Amino acid sequence: MPKFVLIDHSLESIGGHFYEYAIHLLTAAQAAGYRVVLGTNQRFRKQKGVPSDWTVFPIFRHTTFCEFAAYVRGEVWESEGLPQRSWRQRRGKSGLRSSIVRLRERIGHMRAGWRDSKGERLLENYVSDCSSLFRSVPLEQGDHVFLPTMSEFDLTGLVRYLASAPETQQADWHLQFHFDVFQGRNPEYCQQTDQLAAMKRHFENALRRVPDHRLHFYCTTELMSDQYNRLGVSEFQTLSYPVNAAFRPPEPEQRAGTPLRISCAGHLRREKGRFFLSELVESLWTDYFAAGRIQLQIQGSRLRYRRLRARVRALARVAHTQSRRGEQPPLALVRHPLSKEDYVEFIRHSDIGLFLYDSDRYYARCSGILVEMLSAGVPVIVPGGCWLSEQIAEPIYRHQDALCRDLPVVAQIPQEEIAWRTPNSSSASERLGGNRLTFGDTHAAASCELPIPPNATDLVVRFRWVQPMEPGTYVRMHVEQYDRAGARCAQFKTLVGHRSTGASVPSLVHLERRTAYVRIKLENAFHDAAISLCDVEATLLSAAVHELSSCPAGAVGLIAADREQVPALLRDMIEHHAHYRATAHEHSRQWRREHHPQVATGVLVGNSRAVGGLAGGRCRLQRPSEVCLPGGGQ
Repeated sequence: MPKFVLIDHSLESIGGHFYEYAIHLLTAAQAAGYRVVLGTNQRFRKQKGVPSDWTVFPIFRHTTFCEFAAYVRGEVWESEGLPQRSWRQRRGKSGLRSSIVRLRERIGHMRAGWRDSKGERLLENYVSDCSSLFRSVPLEQGDHVFLPTMSEFDLTGLVRYLASAPETQQADWHLQFHFDVFQGRNPEYCQQTDQLAAMKRHFENALRRVPDHRLHFYCTTELMSDQYNRLGVSEFQTLSYPVNAAFRPPEPEQRAGTPLRISCAGHLRREKGRFFLSELVESLWTDYFAAGRIQLQIQGSRLRYRRLRARVRALARVAHTQSRRGEQPPLALVRHPLSKEDYVEFIRHSDIGLFLYDSDRYYARCSGILVEMLSAGVPVIVPGGCWLSEQIAEPIYRHQDALCRDLPVVAQIPQEEIAWRTPNSSSASERLGGNRLTFGDTHAAASCELPIPPNATDLVVRFRWVQPMEPGTYVRMHVEQYDRAGARCAQFKTLVGHRSTGASVPSLVHLERRTAYVRIKLENAFHDAAISLCDVEATLLSAAVHELSSCPAGAVGLIAADREQVPALLRDMIEHHAHYRATAHEHSRQWRREHHPQVATGVLVGNSRAVGGLAGGRCRLQRPSEVCLPGGGQ
């Protein structure tokens, strides 16, 4: 029976996403007829969460999260590039200043030597641990080895082992990378040629050592695959994130009088917005938390939970009173990590998934928690301008398209009737080329004013992208609402990206009742390059037919332009929760099919059956002249 070996040296305990990933993928591999083997960190202890017939080897002494991974330090491991000259070889003038210079050089040399020594020790341990594993589990023809959490530093250790063990050529090796090559978004890649060249050189040096091995390369998102494919060393394929089939919408519940459960799942690190939670609770305290309408469930440490309660002064008193009455407290601490069964139930029975993540950090990175929430049919609020927002953007666009078709149209304002202005132009005609509106370069932003009829409840601004068409560029639309006296009564920001279908992109804004006119400003959200749009038009709708002040702004979820906007989005989702829950349930059907573990396993196994070239999984080392740098450079 052929083997499917999964090695995750960062898997240290039961629970968490490293564990879930391994369990789901190996379960699918076993169902496909493979004998499964799991290699983990030596801290891992086999418990009831792992099937008894699986072979588990807790061998590896280190994790992928070390100072030599680009994910942590932004540096590429190149031991041969470290300073080799001794500090004693450099002689200069005598005196205090020259002594200080020599001392600094000596310290720098010692640090470089320490880093070199430590890195080499980690690599030697990695090679030794791989040797121990495969002495116990000899590889044969038809076997597969999958390493789902790789860094470029791990690659160095792996190829050292493969080069020392020719018998490993019998297996197919599948390597998945999900740490960024570049910082920022696509338009910023062209400025990082040094990073690109260093990473390319690193991969070439590593892969030259194993020219006869069958290596297959993967990333967890399309955006991440694009980064690695710019290296030009092989084809990196996007592998869908496998999710447990148990993450499915629950049966309808009778929950009259119980609060909606808003969940912040997973370890609440700094980049996941833990410092914003107190502001969020305070902004919604009176209308929702104190009224018993919502409950915030925080998964994490008790210390951080206590600190949050301390920041919201009224919270401790109210929570104490409610607990004595047997009522639901406004905040609830959920242990991390949970058992597999408890974690599944925690996600499935959440009413809203809240993601306060850093948009820049998660531009290309996958979130396993989001995959699970969407599989379970949980409506979510996510940051704009990143991978998370792209997962729910199209359902929101379709919903807003439907509103423009179904709701009464109060007014339709085409592009030619909108007087767009920029800071350096006196009229719209200076920036409109034919049917195009251009902004975002030296003109920074385009703005206009539109009158609002009394019976309009919602404004939809829509446009088509002309340029740029590559991912990573977003329009920030800022809408300020004013009453008849000229006083600002509301403001709203949104981030609008591209649409895969090429259709016009809508963006909906709720209007205050007393709004007499609005000021709209369009700008490049993250960069200073020019953006060109066409068919820019405004549609004013009336939701009065639904006896509501406004209609739901989205479907499946909502996208926040910044964290300060989250309270407003939560209000919209709370007031229209039945709609968001229904659309999230419907969306989960196709989502679960796309992220079933058998899909990922099928891709891994299927790649070994292809023949020749890149399709066969062999790495292709390009000559330097073949590598295209971002932006078209050679």
